[in-house]
Amino acid sequence: MPRNDRVGHLNARLSSLGNRRININMAIKQMTELMPTDNLLASEAVLRKREAEKRKVEALKVELADVQREEYELGLKLHRAYKRLDKDAKYEPTTLWVRRVTG
Repeated sequence: MPRNDRVGHLNARLSSLGNRRININMAIKQMTELMPTDNLLASEAVLRKREAEKRKVEALKVELADVQREEYELGLKLHRAYKRLDKDAKYEPTTLWVRRVTG
């Protein structure tokens, strides 16, 4: 696979993971907001439903952690791919790399 295609592919995957992360966060927020908190009306059926919702939220949180880990790994791969492109560039670097000079 050519390097430019690899960078584009990694960018596309990173973008789709970002969208997935946003959707999971919205689902978690909606499920926790809609979860009944009244203990006065807590019948056996309501308690069972609340526990089922809590399990679903926990599963979503695990999935969110997996997505964030994958985003991190893809970000590292993308960074390395950009550095490789810059190193192999004949004339000008493909991206702007800013280095901090201290002293």
